[in-house]
Amino acid sequence: MATRRWTRAGKGSEAAQRLITDFRSVPEKSPGGPNVNVVWHKWSDLRITDHEPLYRAHAGRGAVLHVHLVELPLLAGQSRVGQVPRCSARRAAFWRESVTDLSERLEARGQRLLVAAAAEPAAFFAELCQRFPVATVFAHSEFCDEELKTEAAVQAVLTSHGARLETFWGGLTVHHIDDLGFDPSDPGQMPMFKGEFNGLAKKRPIRQSLPIPTLCEPPALEPSDYGAAAIETAFRQGPAAPPRDERQQFIWTGGETAALAHLKWYMETDQLPKYRGATESFAHGDHNPVNSGTRLSPWLAFGCISARMVIHEARDYERTHGKSSSTGKGSGKMGSTGARLHTELNFRDFLRFSALAWGTKLFKVGGPFQVKGLKWSYDRERFAKWCCGETGYPFVDAGMRELVATGYMSHLHRQCCAAFLVRDLRLDWRMGA
Repeated sequence: MATRRWTRAGKGSEAAQRLITDFRSVPEKSPGGPNVNVVWHKWSDLRITDHEPLYRAHAGRGAVLHVHLVELPLLAGQSRVGQVPRCSARRAAFWRESVTDLSERLEARGQRLLVAAAAEPAAFFAELCQRFPVATVFAHSEFCDEELKTEAAVQAVLTSHGARLETFWGGLTVHHIDDLGFDPSDPGQMPMFKGEFNGLAKKRPIRQSLPIPTLCEPPALEPSDYGAAAIETAFRQGPAAPPRDERQQFIWTGGETAALAHLKWYMETDQLPKYRGATESFAHGDHNPVNSGTRLSPWLAFGCISARMVIHEARDYERTHGKSSSTGKGSGKMGSTGARLHTELNFRDFLRFSALAWGTKLFKVGGPFQVKGLKWSYDRERFAKWCCGETGYPFVDAGMRELVATGYMSHLHRQCCAAFLVRDLRLDWRMGA
């Protein structure tokens, strides 16, 4: 992983308030053939637009290899506390669709996506370095403990083979980590609450989305490395694709192509003025939080589209068409619908940056604030009933059954079901996390 050094520029300019990330230059590979640079597409950045690792990898000369690893602990493993599958059938289907779309988009531009299942990414990269003269692996940065450990293991393997791992924050969040004006990994600087964070973040700039560069050629690959057959093999250990429930009102298709098409439709058909925000619980009628969200969340989660691209599109729309109230009752304290969308995505930013400050505390029973004195239950039968919507409480059961049937539940309904798990059933919150 590239060494990150936090430094502040001099006073008297915008640069004075920005943190600069210093990435050391990539060391030269020892002679013995043309070098190969690698773009590591993780499950959370399955796109080619606004993808800084891709952009940087193709800025040089030589062959570039695009790789996606279907990490088996994520596809077929179980959660540590709840002992439930980490990947549902619907999530696996969306993941696979997103990888297929990424592969097709790369092939349309003369590139290939090597797809492989991997129990340990470090072992995969050790074999890759034996197969190709790898110089640098370009990837997005991580911010949670498990992923950071994987990243460190990959870095160690690459170093042992004379290569290196270069990581970039890129479009992981609306606001780039270097533009916040503070170091979010420092608990003393990172705001404790989302309202304070939102107020600070909205005063900071948002970087422009990166275009798709001209892509370098890939190295020679075996036919089994890429394409539909490789994708099918990589996902073979995952759950089978489920039938679609005919009651589902909105159907998501994984991939950047579908994400960009939906965002285009959302703006061109004037859906933004109807946006109410996932947490606007006092909006009633057709334009409520259930019916008036963007529906972008699955694509954002898998990185099929970047959050900052969404905000730029919303701002472009409001510059052309004007602003609308986010409550439908005048300007109000929440501002325009575009501003409210920015607020909601800043909540996502807040949690990602907070993970850097919280570290492993995020995954412990006391949570990031180390709460003590609570007695948790680990009743598996009670937990199973909550999972399948058989608690006997109709509102909770309706939400959980919708989640099972469609893979989706509205934000407010999720909050209610989660609160029921913790406050009423008194089950360890990590079982449902």
